[in-house]
Amino acid sequence: MEQSKRCSTCGHDLPVTAFYRDRRNRDGRYSECKACIRERRKRDRPRARAAERRYTARNLDKRRAASRDCMRRKRAKETDK
Repeated sequence: MEQSKRCSTCGHDLPVTAFYRDRRNRDGRYSECKACIRERRKRDRPRARAAERRYTARNLDKRRAASRDCMRRKRAKETDK
C-alpha cells in the first residue's frame, strides 16, 4: 500500500513519490509537491534573475576581484604540478 501526503500549496492528496526528499523533515519529504515547486520556481525565475543582475551591478568590483583571485589560485595550483 502506497502512502499519501497532502501538498501544503495545492491541497491535493498525492502519493509520497510526488514529493521531493528532504532529510530535515520528519517524514523525509518536502511539504510542497513537485508540481507546485516547479510552478513556483518557474514563476519566481525572472524576479530572481533580476535580483542577481542588481547584485552584480552593485558589487561588480568585488565580483571581478574574487574571480581574479580564483583564477590566480587555479593557475598557481596548475604550475605546482
